[in-house]
Amino acid sequence: MSDPAVKTPKVARDAAELEVDLMLEALGVDAPEAAARETLIVACMDGRITFDSVSEQGIYRLARPVALANGEKLTQVSFHEPNGEELQYVYAGQRMEVNAKSETAFVDLGQNANMTIRFLTKISKMPLGVAERMKARDLTVIEAIAGFFQ
Repeated sequence: MSDPAVKTPKVARDAAELEVDLMLEALGVDAPEAAARETLIVACMDGRITFDSVSEQGIYRLARPVALANGEKLTQVSFHEPNGEELQYVYAGQRMEVNAKSETAFVDLGQNANMTIRFLTKISKMPLGVAERMKARDLTVIEAIAGFFQ
């Protein structure tokens, strides 16, 4: 008997892995770290990521829609490979401090959230207030997508 708490994937794992690989190839980016890749595969298995390799445009369907001021709900976000101007905007203000004496580095982890929000507002043309209301599970997937272009 199957467990009703276990979600049945809409897309088989091997097909989702292939979709992620084709998306990476079309965008000309290296494979992301294992955790980010797994996040993308699971989102593909849930049917939440689709990518058109001809137009090089992708769509991410939100796990939790965001209520808009006009009463409608935002249900999906589109993405594409950013150009130089878009990347400048997305990565503005990022910093890393390196201490050569102690051989340590400090990275402000809040930068990832800031970068993800900036990615949404620039690449998807989403208003800042809407991006800030997105749920963590959706931001995690968007962060994995944005990470392609670091």
